[in-house]
Amino acid sequence: MSSPSLRVYPQIVGRVSSPVGIGALGHDINWPSDAPAYSIEPGTGAGQADLFWQSTRTLAASATENIDLNGALLEAFGSTANFARITLFAVRSAKANTTTLTFGNVTNGVTLFLGGPTQSFILPAGAMLMFYTPDATALTTTAATADLLKVANAAGASATYDIIVAGRSV
Repeated sequence: MSSPSLRVYPQIVGRVSSPVGIGALGHDINWPSDAPAYSIEPGTGAGQADLFWQSTRTLAASATENIDLNGALLEAFGSTANFARITLFAVRSAKANTTTLTFGNVTNGVTLFLGGPTQSFILPAGAMLMFYTPDATALTTTAATADLLKVANAAGASATYDIIVAGRSV
């Protein structure tokens, strides 16, 4: 079993400008301005994780796969990662993809942050989504009844994506 120690930095930095006469007006963006680093320390309590799984995956055109988050994943060190609670979920679709990926909408699916196992979200090429929760409950899974994450690729070409899950075994 791994002992992940992670820092998550959700921040948007940039500048918005608009031409005005012979010059330009601008506004700097730094959100949130305090840019906290969310820490996930080793353990099984609130804000902690004792499991970590990461993978780069490719789906053929029109293909689907079900990722079993509580029973079939192997961590980098060879231990089975049975996620009872998920504290961090991140997924990124490769920029070179020409199709969209749909996550969710499966019987015995994990709810994640979607509100129900039959809900889904679509990730276009180059897009990413990250969800982090530090609370004690986190996002729960239940072996054999609420632990699958379905990933479906649209028709036309294969698609590659990266996925990271950190969480707790209890």
